[in-house]
Amino acid sequence: MLNYPVVPASQSRPLGATSSRITTVLVSAATAAAWIVWRQYRRWKTARELHALDDRMLHDIGLDRSEIDSVVNSGFTDRRALEVLGR
Repeated sequence: MLNYPVVPASQSRPLGATSSRITTVLVSAATAAAWIVWRQYRRWKTARELHALDDRMLHDIGLDRSEIDSVVNSGFTDRRALEVLGR
């Protein structure tokens, strides 16, 4: 036998309140997912642009080719990375 709690009708939530909450949660989840996809796209694009530069140009902006991925994935918290990428 299943033991579900019995909730009197006077204490139950209206269906509209529940569906409104579900809608809010779904919109929040979709927004968060879109933001993650956007950030990953920007990182990929930045890495692609930096990899397209020759070694001399990378040296001019203070980067070594081996540092590109770490600079891109650092979240641009380093001031030098921000200046290098013009952001």
